[in-house]
Amino acid sequence: MGLFSRKSRQTRRPEPGTVVLCAFRELTNPQPLRNFDPEHAYAYRWALPSPLTVGQWAMVEGHDGPSTVIVGAVGVNSYVEECGVDSLESITRLVSTADIQRAQAAVEEKLADQHAAETIWLAHCRWVAGIDASEPADPLPAGFDIPPLPTESEGSASADQHGSGWWRAYKKAEELQRSEAEIARFSDIARSWFRIRDASTRAEQVSSVKIVAHSADFARVIRDVASGADLGDQPGHLLGKPMWDWLRYAEELSKADEPETSKALPLVYALIVVAEKEATISGREPAPAYTERAAILHRKRKEYSQEVAVLERWEKACPPERRGPGAQQSKLARRLTKARELANKHT
Repeated sequence: MGLFSRKSRQTRRPEPGTVVLCAFRELTNPQPLRNFDPEHAYAYRWALPSPLTVGQWAMVEGHDGPSTVIVGAVGVNSYVEECGVDSLESITRLVSTADIQRAQAAVEEKLADQHAAETIWLAHCRWVAGIDASEPADPLPAGFDIPPLPTESEGSASADQHGSGWWRAYKKAEELQRSEAEIARFSDIARSWFRIRDASTRAEQVSSVKIVAHSADFARVIRDVASGADLGDQPGHLLGKPMWDWLRYAEELSKADEPETSKALPLVYALIVVAEKEATISGREPAPAYTERAAILHRKRKEYSQEVAVLERWEKACPPERRGPGAQQSKLARRLTKARELANKHT
């Protein structure tokens, strides 16, 4: 373990071959020695006659040219012990107080310019959002965009971009403590865009599985999985697509007329057998959502005995000790009770 000292910040007259351990930091860093670790610090020889102080700023040659470092400790670490003092480069130049003040002033000026630009940008956001009736006199600053108001015709990517823009306006209005009406308006617009994004994403996912569904033989998938065949899918997937996307497609089919509803059942049962197979591997319950969708489809078709059968199938595949937390399990139990009543009533 190397030897180093940070016990005081008082100045000391450096001795020949004095080693200092430094960290590369920007002059504007408010806590430049925070998380400083001497063992992982950069070691230099102090080649200056000026007094040495922990916390002193200096200039060294970095990978991309001259860089600023701060002295965090005096002494050697394991690197110096292994490679020797003669392997170290020397510090030959200090950073002056004037240099530090200029760097800090430049940051303050940049922050002031940024604040002014954000204030103008928010004024334009207010106008587009309908909060203010008149367009701001100051032009929109370079690098700032005003996203449009929500429209259902946008795709998921652009809806996410527009929502993120309004969310930025919402958070900035909060930060600047603007009126509650302005903050709420920006938040509402952003959330509307995100709802459009989510709906568009679901539509795109369903559209993707529809292409596969046209040529899929779900009855064969059920036979193959039941016989132990490997379909080459990663967990949570069926025929290369996420099972939740297939479930959304089944939900869409179940809302249609009878012919489309009939197409949904083989798909849902394929999802059930895949979920059962994955459950035997994981030791957990088969995902109940696929069973619930099958039960909904059977009840819509007044196939009460089939509804009872698929719900009992899930209970058999998932004894109580393997069931995870959640309301869906008790929901399936209540549904099974009702399905049995309906099945007995219509026998």
